[in-house]
Amino acid sequence: MKLSILLLACVALVSSYKMVFFTLGMSKSQILLNARVAEALMNAGHDATLVLLEIMEGVDNSQLKLPKGLKVVPVNCSLGLHMKAAEKEQELIFKDTSFFDSEQRASLSKKLEFMLKSCDKLINNDELLSWLENEKFDVAFPHMYDLCTVGLIHKAKIPSWIWLNSGKIMDYVAKIVGAPIIPSYVSPMMMEAHDTLNFKERVKSFFGHALMDIIWPKTVANPETELFRKKFGSDFPDLIEVAKNCSLVFVNSHDVYGLASPTLGKIINIGGIGMDDKAASELPEEFKKIVDKGKGTVIMSFGSVAPAHKMPKEWKHGLLEAFKALPDYQFVVRYMENDLDEILPSNVHFYKWLPQSDLMHHPKVKALITHGGYNSMQEAVAAGKPLAVIPLFGDQPKNSQIAKKHGIAVVLQKSEITKDVVVEKLTTLLTDPSYSTKAALMKQLTKDYPYNPSEQIVQWTEYVAKFKTLEFLEPAGIRLGWIQYHSLDVLLFVSSILLLTLFIIFKVLRGIYNLIRCNKRVSKSKSE
Repeated sequence: MKLSILLLACVALVSSYKMVFFTLGMSKSQILLNARVAEALMNAGHDATLVLLEIMEGVDNSQLKLPKGLKVVPVNCSLGLHMKAAEKEQELIFKDTSFFDSEQRASLSKKLEFMLKSCDKLINNDELLSWLENEKFDVAFPHMYDLCTVGLIHKAKIPSWIWLNSGKIMDYVAKIVGAPIIPSYVSPMMMEAHDTLNFKERVKSFFGHALMDIIWPKTVANPETELFRKKFGSDFPDLIEVAKNCSLVFVNSHDVYGLASPTLGKIINIGGIGMDDKAASELPEEFKKIVDKGKGTVIMSFGSVAPAHKMPKEWKHGLLEAFKALPDYQFVVRYMENDLDEILPSNVHFYKWLPQSDLMHHPKVKALITHGGYNSMQEAVAAGKPLAVIPLFGDQPKNSQIAKKHGIAVVLQKSEITKDVVVEKLTTLLTDPSYSTKAALMKQLTKDYPYNPSEQIVQWTEYVAKFKTLEFLEPAGIRLGWIQYHSLDVLLFVSSILLLTLFIIFKVLRGIYNLIRCNKRVSKSKSE
């Protein structure tokens, strides 16, 4: 009897909560981040389900290692678009064109249309909604790309949710939850800049944020709200207002390698999750033979959205010629095709799969060539290795500038992928000891930083699951109008008082002046 009471007491002390994650099936980095967060919660005794939103057909995620016990629920919200049909878009990523280029704008317009249609299909999946309601989840984790899953969470009456950002906080997410965005040093997410801006950059930052405040609601939030109202009735709340009620925001960034900016108590950094410092595991024999050669090895790996075999022909030849000109180093490249096999230099090795984490932690690996995705950046920081960044799209240009500011990276622009420039930049990276020294310091700073991302995730999620809403973390600013938030009415009032005061002073002085002139005239006429 006493043993039973003791067991019941232990059970009461440890509550197991049910978590559900929503992520896009076409992005391996997104899946991995969600899986790592889920794993931290499962290790603490909680139940986790990953809803895999399959918006594109033909995506192969079979090589992804997901944590044991994670339940995966695939949901088809595809419009029939196959991954192969999207390969033309991948080629566009490598083109050196501006955001206002007609091809780029057409691509963006197509992506927005595709996103809205996928959302519509998701909303009309009655089976999914019924399942979400019946599962009685305690906490949901929607993805950051739009508000569709936020609306589903609201409709399914899941009591609490935490916004999961795969990099630094998205600009629109920061705006919704009330984090101050100061354009003079907080540049837009897709602007190629860090936090020290010249006048021209501050102008771009100001108008970039202003345009986003107008464009994002018009192209994403408002159309998705209309989709929900079409399905569930005109009284369905505005999705931006729904989003303001999020309990917390988990941000896959870190104080050490992010940029200091105004934040809130509800924005929690979880950067470094799944990036634990570890000794390299025993490499497969073929990789071991490569890394043991010469002065060292350089890894080159781009993301699944921008595979290296889609690079322009000029890039491929420029990079191979540059690698050949550095014979003291071995280059291990993740490359999915065989089109360059006949011209491959002896110090360049192509593989369709790499034990990248183990390679990065090997002492003879000297650097990583990357497109600047946040996952790759964090992996390099965790291993203490410097970077050569070729930013392609999205937040990658900004990431590259942040890494450059920290002194752990050289940046290669799209127009610079030629033999001479690549050799120059890589030689600097590999021979200037400041890069490896600063990379090693950043590794130590993150390793010894007084917080643990897994503990942050578990403790905050349990706190949210227990108390549901955390209204005390909500800034009053999110309920203010634009005029009130920026104190424009106060500025107008103060300006009016100032102008009125100046006007009165002017009138008084003018009156005194006129009086003096009048007295002089009277005195003059009397003397005559």
